[in-house]
Amino acid sequence: MINNDVNLIESMFLRLFLTRMNRITLFLIAALYSMVVHAQETFPVNGVHDERHVVHAFTNAQVFVGNGESMENATVLVQNGRILGISSSDTAPAGSVKHDCTGKTIYPSFIDLSCGIEVKKSEKPKSKKPIKPQTKAGNWNPAIHPETAHRFKEPLKKKAEESWMSSGFGIVNLHERDGIMRGASNVYLLGEPQPNLKLIKSEAADHFSFSKGTSKNDYPSSLIGAIALIRQTFYDAQWYERQGVAKEEKNASLQRLIDRKETTNFFELDNALSYRNVIGIGAEFSMDFIMIGTGMEYKLAEEIPAGSRFVLPMNYPKAYDVTDPYSSRMVSLNEMKHWELAPFNAAILDSFEIGVALSRDTIKSAKEFLMKLQKTVNVGFDHDQTLKALTTTPAIWLGIDSECGSLSAGKLANFFVGNTTFDQPTFKVESHWIRGKEAYKANREFADMIGAYNLVIEKKDFVVQVKTATAKGIKATIETEPKGQKMSVKIGRTNDLLTLNIFSNDSIPELLYQLSGKVSFKEGMWDGRGINGAGDWVDWAAIRDRNTEVTTRQVAEPGAKNIPERTYAYDLAQDSAKQTTTFVITNAVVWTAADTGILERADVYVVDGIIKSIGKDILFPSEVKRINANGRHLTPGLIDEHSHIGIRGGVNEWAQSSSAEVRIADAIDPWNINVYRQLAGGVTTAQLLHGSANPIGGQSAIVKLKWGRGADEMLIKNAPKFIKFALGENVKRSNRRDPGSRFPLTRMGVEQSFLDAFVRAREYDEQRQDKDFRKDLELEALVEILNDERNITCHSYVQSEILMLMNLADSLGFRVNTFTHILEGYKVSDEMLAHGVNASTFSDWWAYKFEVNDAIPYNAALLTKAGVNTGINSDDAEMGRRLNQEAAKAMKYGGLSEEEAIKLVTINPAKMLHLSDSIGSIEVGKSADLVLWSGNPLSVYTHAEKTFINGELFFDHSDLDDQLLQMKNERSRLIKEMIEDKEKNKTKPTMKKEKHMHCDTVLENYWEQ
Repeated sequence: MINNDVNLIESMFLRLFLTRMNRITLFLIAALYSMVVHAQETFPVNGVHDERHVVHAFTNAQVFVGNGESMENATVLVQNGRILGISSSDTAPAGSVKHDCTGKTIYPSFIDLSCGIEVKKSEKPKSKKPIKPQTKAGNWNPAIHPETAHRFKEPLKKKAEESWMSSGFGIVNLHERDGIMRGASNVYLLGEPQPNLKLIKSEAADHFSFSKGTSKNDYPSSLIGAIALIRQTFYDAQWYERQGVAKEEKNASLQRLIDRKETTNFFELDNALSYRNVIGIGAEFSMDFIMIGTGMEYKLAEEIPAGSRFVLPMNYPKAYDVTDPYSSRMVSLNEMKHWELAPFNAAILDSFEIGVALSRDTIKSAKEFLMKLQKTVNVGFDHDQTLKALTTTPAIWLGIDSECGSLSAGKLANFFVGNTTFDQPTFKVESHWIRGKEAYKANREFADMIGAYNLVIEKKDFVVQVKTATAKGIKATIETEPKGQKMSVKIGRTNDLLTLNIFSNDSIPELLYQLSGKVSFKEGMWDGRGINGAGDWVDWAAIRDRNTEVTTRQVAEPGAKNIPERTYAYDLAQDSAKQTTTFVITNAVVWTAADTGILERADVYVVDGIIKSIGKDILFPSEVKRINANGRHLTPGLIDEHSHIGIRGGVNEWAQSSSAEVRIADAIDPWNINVYRQLAGGVTTAQLLHGSANPIGGQSAIVKLKWGRGADEMLIKNAPKFIKFALGENVKRSNRRDPGSRFPLTRMGVEQSFLDAFVRAREYDEQRQDKDFRKDLELEALVEILNDERNITCHSYVQSEILMLMNLADSLGFRVNTFTHILEGYKVSDEMLAHGVNASTFSDWWAYKFEVNDAIPYNAALLTKAGVNTGINSDDAEMGRRLNQEAAKAMKYGGLSEEEAIKLVTINPAKMLHLSDSIGSIEVGKSADLVLWSGNPLSVYTHAEKTFINGELFFDHSDLDDQLLQMKNERSRLIKEMIEDKEKNKTKPTMKKEKHMHCDTVLENYWEQ
């Protein structure tokens, strides 16, 4: 019986189509035949089967099929959840359900690759108790769970689905937003109640982030720790794969990474700067990641490799409430610029050939999203580019483009009908169709009713003025014409049916008329019948008064706007393309920090950033740029051996006694204002160190403070390798209320930590040739120490621990390169000299905690006179701005000469860093890292006038007034624009405290910093 019914239906539709062959292609017939035959399902039906294969015809629409193509007055045919075809004429077969879309648009459903429709505020770890071992056969760290996949904890709320469908989204990619390796996402249809039809693609992509989420494990406790954990896990997966079937350990997490090598990968960024971390991980493990951006990627467009792919948020910041001149000072220029530039993000990245998809994620309402959508188009990411970023591109990236992302025969009938194109301010989604069924229909709004109407009842004239008209109600006034006697009116409307109840204006209102009718002629006419106050039937009609219509606000045509200057502080930095690195500084007092000492009235000739010659009356080409020092002082660029500036996401990976696997180079923040401030203090080179929260810290980064350049350009290429060790109270957490349970908690435990680590490293080194060798990033760094390939900088205070580490190093066959702080170094200077260790100390810090009670300000001078290579470091963002003054204190405390004092912050730290062959002194062949001072560099009255790095001028004091004026004018312009901005609920300015990293800085939620 069922087969007969199917055959009957097939025959009926074939006959209908064959009679209209001149209008419908054979392809549509074949598609229809196939869909009828295969429209079967596995779910039982509770009741009578109803399989009507209705054809829906959407006629006279402007159809955006995808890939920048659109069709005018087109017809879209839909049956059995799929598109039969699209033609440029009315090709609707007989018996189809017609939907007249005259004046309307049809778009493919938008696709969100990073949908937050079910996201709730993430929980934070509440317990700091020791973590119990994992009960499942997965990764040891709860933040690593790639073997999991998204599942609904509860059905999506209908209201939430409707909100997303009303903003154009019909397809969403959902994943569990928790952890670092988060598992697989599934692709779902919105508005589809049946679970097996709602799911389009299971395990469509794998998701990663740098946030450990709700994991209660202390590790990782920093961004650098999260990166190391990711890298180690991928190396573990490679090792696990090599074991084959013989493996003893069963690990679902590692097996998942092996099985999903070819999967699409998404990586959520915590900071726009993290793009380089994702690119680096991808290069290291031959993986490709689509990055989920932060909205600030425009700042890095020149750095991001062409061909990279980003999912960009559209939750652009609101304007600040800057009406109060005092509170407006709490809004930084950077925040103002971000408000201006955020909408340009997609357009800027696209101009650099970076792939772009757009996301509604974190935008609460459909109304707000549509406003952001129109703003995106209006600033230069045009209509077709925006549509591609919401449909075709995400479909291709998810591998569902054969089914979704565009409108063509055979694809799923997922589309929405709009009243106009989405770049118009009046745009709204009128209906959204999912699998060929209407899943969402907007409440009808009657805004077109607004205006004046001339109403005639029983030959009496009235004027009705409709003020507002929505689905929730219509507000209007009425008065007689021409006398102007006021009355009241209640208007109700359901679709095109209208009711009017007119009352007198008496103290006790009298019902004058009950009217019923219809709306016609495009809201221009109302007419019908009704009853007057006496109960008699009357005819009535109302016609819109065109003379009183309010002119519709004209909206500027969307189009490319000039992109404002992107990163204002960087714009004020010197542009290397406009300056020369070949010049001569004449008539200077040159502090060479070398055997030649201090040279009076000397010249320094620089060619391509390298010092070519030094001396009096030297020869150089006449066309070379000259800088006349006029007797001012020139020194080498200052070097800070111990700094924590420009590090993001935490300076300490403190969760384990050894974190040798982490790398400070992964967390360099070139936007940190302290880079500029220390440059203005004459510092050109700094070692950015891990903190001192554990015995073996992380690998350091040696940088040049190239303000305005990216992190990779700041790093000194092929610099010697260093790592941070630590001793004392910070390590054993003496000054914390809750020291926790992490080993060690005593100075004895600290020594044992070192011994255990190096014993393990020796054993590891012996196993490296084994085919079953498992690469261990922590032990790799320790082996480098044993092989004299990595140098130790050790945080230290107390003489007993200083001696302990040197003795331990001697017994294990390695050397400590530098003791930093070393405030009791004067007690053990002979032993230090014998060991060959350097000393990097404070000038006059003492008694700020118990273990520094014996510190004295003469330390630097005493160590220098004992023959130990000694330097002065900052360990503090503020102190780093005046290292020249810190060095000068050694003249007061200990009687060092000027030449000896300046070496404490130039050639001596260069020797500690094994960079004295290229920096630290003014000598021929070295990099032109130079500082021109206003006077004697050791004077408190002196300031840096010009700071050069590799011959490039990165700071010029003479430009400050002009730069400050530019910034002032820019602020004034932006404040004016913010005040004029029409957006409601502007952001209230709040005071923000500047945060500095120190040795003991520990972050609770590093990913939120």
